[in-house]
Amino acid sequence: TEAMSSVLVVTFMSVWFRVAKGLMPYAPEVTPHNLLGRVTSTTLTLQQPVCFFNNLSGLPCAPDNCEIWLVIARDTGVPKFEAIKGNTSVLMSSPYPDAFRNNSSPNYFLTKLGVQNAFPCAESTGFRFFRVGDEGLCSTSNCNGILPAGSTVRAKYVLLDPGSKQVVSESQWSSPISLIALSDSAGIDEWIGKRSGGMIVVTSILSSLLAILLLFLLTAFVLRCTGFQKVKQDVTMPPALGSVRVKKYSTHNHFKSHTH
Repeated sequence: TEAMSSVLVVTFMSVWFRVAKGLMPYAPEVTPHNLLGRVTSTTLTLQQPVCFFNNLSGLPCAPDNCEIWLVIARDTGVPKFEAIKGNTSVLMSSPYPDAFRNNSSPNYFLTKLGVQNAFPCAESTGFRFFRVGDEGLCSTSNCNGILPAGSTVRAKYVLLDPGSKQVVSESQWSSPISLIALSDSAGIDEWIGKRSGGMIVVTSILSSLLAILLLFLLTAFVLRCTGFQKVKQDVTMPPALGSVRVKKYSTHNHFKSHTH
């Protein structure tokens, strides 16, 4: 019992010490909801930082003024951000268009979510999420651009004072999040021996159905043509009408009788 009490005290003091320094005991997570495109090759969907920074006091900015930003970094970008996060130029330290050019690039960028009181602890209907990469290949410093295809990234929420441009509180880094790796079409082995039994069965069934359909269409075409020829042969012309004799009348005598 004494040992358990000691562990609880140490845990409480550790959490209190981290919160007092502005490091909150929370970390961003990929949304658990089954959304379409929850994680793709260049984007991911995170749970919003609801209730992350609500219990802080003595901040230099008010809840309707303090800003919550998201930091997205590759492995090499994590220590680089940690080294400069106390600077007043943190928002301009790694513009998105230059963030992931090569290994010597900062390999992180920041994008804004909103003000602190926009993410309260109160229950809300539905679920709230933030899609990283929603603005595609954007060109501004803190836009929400897509991530390097197939990369592994980590995320962190920070609370920033807009007056001093300094980070006043922050979450933990998330666990590594692996984006979907794209397959090189040139490296796909199309040999039938590498295909699964189910794929071979489906391919065979589809081929048989296609052959049956073609045979049906050919049969219908032949029957249509032969039926047309038969109808054409059965049609005969009616016999020619006989000549009609028209009786002639002479009007010579008629006129002659009137002259006498």
